[in-house]
Amino acid sequence: IAETRSVSRAAISLKLTQPALSRYIRNLEDEVGTRLFVRNGRGVSLTENGHRFYIHAKEALDRLELAELDVAEKFGPPLTHVTLGIVSSMTDLLVVDIAENMRRELPRVSMRVVEGFTADLVDWLNEGRVDVAVCFHEFHHASIEAMPLCEQNLYLLGGRAAEFMQPQIRFDALAGVPLVLPAKQNLLRTQLEGIAEARGLRLNVVVEADAFATISDLVAAGLCYAIIPGGAYRSLKRGDLKISKIVEPDMTQTLVMATSLVRPQTTCSKILSRIVAAQAKTSFALRDP
Repeated sequence: IAETRSVSRAAISLKLTQPALSRYIRNLEDEVGTRLFVRNGRGVSLTENGHRFYIHAKEALDRLELAELDVAEKFGPPLTHVTLGIVSSMTDLLVVDIAENMRRELPRVSMRVVEGFTADLVDWLNEGRVDVAVCFHEFHHASIEAMPLCEQNLYLLGGRAAEFMQPQIRFDALAGVPLVLPAKQNLLRTQLEGIAEARGLRLNVVVEADAFATISDLVAAGLCYAIIPGGAYRSLKRGDLKISKIVEPDMTQTLVMATSLVRPQTTCSKILSRIVAAQAKTSFALRDP
């Protein structure tokens, strides 16, 4: 309930009826002698005592998981799981190696991977749907800790026959170029349109697409151009695309590993964090493609 902030959503997740779950909470509050939850306009939230109890409960469950993992045979069905959230442009570059390292270190722990925009991943961290997130530092959130992984230059992505594709391209030259960009709520798009407006320019967005695979296919077909971080280009591993570095101004994005400050990390999620940081260091040893 603390992580979903909803009795009804928690009941569905736990495969219980809502009245039964509410009854369990009332019994628990009677047992400890204090209220653990309070209702608000968005659902339910922990009281101060409830948050303290939650911290202890998470630590206890973490110790139980560690005990099971310590005595379990190496091979067998998963005993617990961790969830990695990641922006789709970094998936192909990082996920396979991260999964291999997790499998080697924690063979009885399954890893779930979910993709989303940075704003989605931050929300999912706070809701408990994601344990560790790899995203771009487009946020300032008091409940999120962000560890920088690398800074990536932004590039114009075009097909092999694209006329604009030189080693570098000035931002002002993007005016009129047919672009595929994510939807308007994406913060990179907001940044690009803000720079264009300040320079008296207007970006020509002919297609909106959120999935990175879709964006690269549209560009390869010669329908439009895209603006992507350098690491995303390295992940494509295809010869029908090329890039031009955007200059004047130079544009960068900072890739970070994010975790929630309001939800204690388990030992398994801490190991996932360590693996993510190490793999990012290896994958981004070279800043540019």
